[in-house]
Amino acid sequence: MKLSPVSALLLGVIMGCAVTTLIHTLTVSCVQCGGATSRIGLDKFSSVASSNHLRIRQLGMVASDSSCAALRLRLETVKAVSPSNRRRKRGVDADGGALNASIHEFLNPVPPKQQMPELGKVKYIREEYQTSKGLLVGVVTAEKYLTTRAKALYETWGKEMTKVIFFVASDCKVPASLQAVLPIIKLQGISDQAYPPQRKVFMMLKYMHDHFIEEYDWFMRADDDVYVRSTAFEELLRKLDPQQKIYLGRAGMGKPDDLKRLQLLPHEKYCMGGPGVVFSQSALRILAPQLEMCLSAIVLHNKQSELPWYNEDVELGRCVSRVVGIQCSVSQELRDYLQFDYKGTALKPVELWNSKPLSHAITIHPVKIAENMHSVHHYYKTIELMEAKQKLLKAEEQVRAACLQVTPKLSPPGMQISNVSCKVHSHSCRPMAPASLCEGTLSTDNLPQLYKPQGKFDLPTWKHIDHRFVHQEDPINPRVPVGGELQQELAEVTAFATKVVLEKRKNSKLKFDKIVNAFVRHEGPQGRNYILDLLFTDTSTDPYKAVHERVTMVRPMAATFLMLPEKSNSYATINFIVPLFHVNDRFNEFLIQYERTVLQRKENANLLLVVYGDQDVKNVQAEVKKYLDKWAGAHINVIRGDGNFTRARAIHAGMEHLQDSDLVFLCDVDLTIRSDFFTRCRKNAVRGSRVYYPEFFKLYNLDYVYRYSKQPDYIRVARENGHWAVYSFGMACLYKEDYLASGGFNLDIEGWGGEDVDLFLKVLKSGREVMRVPDVGLTHRWHPKICSKQLPKLQLEQCLSSQAENLADRIELARYLLELEDQLGALSKTISANIESRSRTQHSNKI
Repeated sequence: MKLSPVSALLLGVIMGCAVTTLIHTLTVSCVQCGGATSRIGLDKFSSVASSNHLRIRQLGMVASDSSCAALRLRLETVKAVSPSNRRRKRGVDADGGALNASIHEFLNPVPPKQQMPELGKVKYIREEYQTSKGLLVGVVTAEKYLTTRAKALYETWGKEMTKVIFFVASDCKVPASLQAVLPIIKLQGISDQAYPPQRKVFMMLKYMHDHFIEEYDWFMRADDDVYVRSTAFEELLRKLDPQQKIYLGRAGMGKPDDLKRLQLLPHEKYCMGGPGVVFSQSALRILAPQLEMCLSAIVLHNKQSELPWYNEDVELGRCVSRVVGIQCSVSQELRDYLQFDYKGTALKPVELWNSKPLSHAITIHPVKIAENMHSVHHYYKTIELMEAKQKLLKAEEQVRAACLQVTPKLSPPGMQISNVSCKVHSHSCRPMAPASLCEGTLSTDNLPQLYKPQGKFDLPTWKHIDHRFVHQEDPINPRVPVGGELQQELAEVTAFATKVVLEKRKNSKLKFDKIVNAFVRHEGPQGRNYILDLLFTDTSTDPYKAVHERVTMVRPMAATFLMLPEKSNSYATINFIVPLFHVNDRFNEFLIQYERTVLQRKENANLLLVVYGDQDVKNVQAEVKKYLDKWAGAHINVIRGDGNFTRARAIHAGMEHLQDSDLVFLCDVDLTIRSDFFTRCRKNAVRGSRVYYPEFFKLYNLDYVYRYSKQPDYIRVARENGHWAVYSFGMACLYKEDYLASGGFNLDIEGWGGEDVDLFLKVLKSGREVMRVPDVGLTHRWHPKICSKQLPKLQLEQCLSSQAENLADRIELARYLLELEDQLGALSKTISANIESRSRTQHSNKI
């Protein structure tokens, strides 16, 4: 008898009995529906074998004929048929066969060929996940800790959570004083004698699933000696989608000497139990029915192997990996937020105040002494109080500004109110003005625009990564090879970005080539920001064509991504503005390298030279004429500066010769510019929304660095050669429109320095995003710096500081001083010997 496609499909699934999860899109044709041919699309087809029932969900029919358009097929429960004759002869029942097959599959997993993040619609909109279900915290504790750790936990952060439950053994004797205080659940068949508490934790999660899966979005497994900042933690979870499979925590891969025993696959990552482990509703829904199977598999392995599996958090992670198919989220920010192995037994309040990592932590483990739990709680509540006061002050400023703006508009005709007080009450936050004037609806357009960074060093800096190295703000390691967790993270992000590009260009035959640029930045609880410049090869053309794509995304602290729009102009003309005063050989060197990187490559760029001093103008015009005669189509303009020279006035004079829509690079005559910088300047500066402030690599005095060796032609980024100009804000790529909108340079600043920081702060206040990145394409050549004693005190201090820090690396200077000390010591001995010799000679002559 020939079976229909649907019958054959169902019979095959039922006879298997060991299928755990199957996610595909199947298409079955030729199903008659009302006499018309239809197509059945089975999307996200999942089956779970349990007892004698096979549950099939999410099976939908979509008919091609209009008469079947509304038809939907949903099979909730299908009775399993009896086993085949062959299985009856072997004496194996369906339940035992399915369980044994699942255990075998668990103990003998097949490593994935390639770790490719699933491409889906990942949403990251704050309002969308402001759910009311919240977080359920299950705390693993024991009878001997109920009156100390558990009680302290509940009296501090536990009361602030949506719900906290303490799980103990079945024979636990709860003190009468705590029975009406702590929410306690006794797990049947669980003993506190077994450690690590594998079965206890597994059964706790199963209990949370069986009783609360529909009531909460998130489920946390916590120890009784962990401290959790409730507000920050729940705020973090509100950024994530509970309907996605998320397994959140501080990722671990095992100690090097423990890897053989753990027997984890290369891609498997578990969440360490101490700092806390969180499951989304979707992940726990899949995991909980399989926890007993995982425990059975672990018991079977431990009976057969000399290398037992006993770590509770590792085995939970193994179960999640092989049942749910996800790993613990790997991200550096989670390692910072979930602090582990802190010496909580000796915790002192002063250690908290002096520890920067702890001030940003969301969880701390372990805090084993009850008094210390209260100290930690007091510390973080103090921080929250200070933050709340800052927010209140900002809100008061907004209300004042709004009141002052709307007061004239709402004043009665012919009545001028000049002395209306808009001071804010501390309780009602209502302006102290007549009700008729300040009770109107205030538009948010009237409120002053606030910016997040409060100063030049509050702005988080991006890391710049090419295909080999990471360029970062680190005085010891300004450039390091890409490796470790960052390499794995970059591989996952690139795989996702590549898949996005290929989905967008379905009709193209693109092949991924390499990463041209990658920019990574961590932005608080919302996760990591990524900007990737990818190079593809279009194999459909002859010869092959290079295709460049930029992908911008956010990755919350889970294995999900959000695609962000990118509005940069990759073909904009870059207008260099270079101020010149006291022209010397450095200007000629600049023109030589400008010819090499711009004119020879026919780069889309213009050069504006703003020159001060009549003789300097003549000299510059003569040099420029040589290049204009040599290169037809070159755009180099010489602008005569008026008045006394300052860098701010010179750049502003150059700006006046440009259109508002022009892209500008604020440049310096001592910069060496590589050609790859131009792409970053164009893409990282976005008109009306983003300004690019590259950190250039500032070379030291190479006479010190290479005093015993020949100076190479190419100076690489290294500690001994220079440092990233963290304190310099003079170089920037921005549109003239953004320069004007921010207020431009302060033209009243005289002398050296100060104007760049002033403009940088104005850009921040204007509400535009600032992208601050170490850029390997910009190198600043060392030159002597003269600090006039006539400068104001602050400018003189900044000039002298810059002069000192750019001389040489501290380590190299120390070596140099030690060498001088040795030379002085040798010279002192020589002088002493000469003096002694002369004394002897004089004494002999007297005799």
